[in-house]
Amino acid sequence: MDEYIHRIITARGHLQRYLLTKLIVQNCDNFVLCPDHYDVMSSERPDAIRRYFARTLLRNDEDHEDKELYLF
Repeated sequence: MDEYIHRIITARGHLQRYLLTKLIVQNCDNFVLCPDHYDVMSSERPDAIRRYFARTLLRNDEDHEDKELYLF
């Protein structure tokens, strides 16, 4: 996990926000999105986030990549 945190801290821009998204989805039991933000997401994005959450319930998967995972 320390290596992953280091990657987040040293990353910039879209990559940093993407890595933060993965960290949030993997480690937060519950998070809330602003309805205005959620409403403008493509239908694929919430599905990808739910799938990644379910996939990482028992084990984190920092290597999984999916362009639809962006929360920010």
